[in-house]
Amino acid sequence: ATEGLNAGGHVQIHGLRVTTRAMYQSLQNQAENKVKNYRCVIWTSRPVTRRQLQKLELIKDLELKQETPIRVLHRRNLDTRTKVLHGLRAQWVNPRFFVLDLATSAGTYVKEFVHGDLGRTRPDLGELLGGGPPDEAGLAPHTSTDILQLDVMEVLEEGGAEGGGITEAEAEAIVQGRKAKNRGGGGEGVVVLRNLPPALTEEALLRHLRRNRAYRAFTQHVLSCSVRPPGGEGGEGG
Repeated sequence: ATEGLNAGGHVQIHGLRVTTRAMYQSLQNQAENKVKNYRCVIWTSRPVTRRQLQKLELIKDLELKQETPIRVLHRRNLDTRTKVLHGLRAQWVNPRFFVLDLATSAGTYVKEFVHGDLGRTRPDLGELLGGGPPDEAGLAPHTSTDILQLDVMEVLEEGGAEGGGITEAEAEAIVQGRKAKNRGGGGEGVVVLRNLPPALTEEALLRHLRRNRAYRAFTQHVLSCSVRPPGGEGGEGG
């Protein structure tokens, strides 16, 4: 079967086999315990400041109530699901645009969290940002937000990285990089980088990683780990 599927040259499939209903159900159950890391580009209807974005990083394990999105309502049952927003990290680009990294429980409708889906996801990103000082009527203006690009960066087991965190293949572009994982620390550990300046700040590290294709694969790991050059002390990376 795979020979016919692979004949076109655009897609390569291997290990194809028939599975059982029990195995499928097991995979579905496991998916509920995963955490997904996303990166998206955000547009805002009102100018936002760096201080507003910094406040987003204080949000931890926030419960979201999400009704079935309008875009999938034609093929999914109407329901309200509770999902968890584990954390946010925002990078200011200009007053109307920023890059947002977020970690959520599996199954979260990220696009709807960003734009609110006509009030069907609460709270949404615009509510968390706030709209600035109240107007003459004493009402705080609402900041509308929309999503321009969305990427899945990583899929994690609850409390740690799937497959043991950063692999040698992912770290190849950082030249002999390796991650020493603390097995009891839920995925946290130390990232050891070679051939880099001893006085390495988090900002400099991130600039270096963004130039490498490996950056997208493990951004969230680096942001949550301590960073030190080999044989010396370094700054905190998260």
